[in-house]
Amino acid sequence: MKYPFTNEGFIALQQQLHQLDDQSLTVEANLIRADFGQWLFSKFELSQNQQSFFLQLTPSAQALYSAETAFAVENRLMVTLDKDEKEKEEQGKIIWNVSTLKATAGSNGFVPSGTLTFFIRYTDI
Repeated sequence: MKYPFTNEGFIALQQQLHQLDDQSLTVEANLIRADFGQWLFSKFELSQNQQSFFLQLTPSAQALYSAETAFAVENRLMVTLDKDEKEKEEQGKIIWNVSTLKATAGSNGFVPSGTLTFFIRYTDI
């Protein structure tokens, strides 16, 4: 099943993922780490233009988005999408993320926390 590429779609996918056992969730996170683009394309209804835009992002941006999304998913932390409702020309699209993700690890165990938000805006060129 593919979800709409909206915040509601992100929430619906996470609700489904959060039902998985820890081992299955780790498998899902590893898929994100291995090929974030392929994972996005398999989970969300994306147009050809949206897929092309993602593939044109710099590898360092893709690596950051992949690592943070995998961490959030694997640890059942919230990922949200804040996106302009009306899509415009892909050329004027800007994507950025805001993360409060963190991990505390030590003799008392591992405690993940935080949230991850992706913003998508369209500029007038």
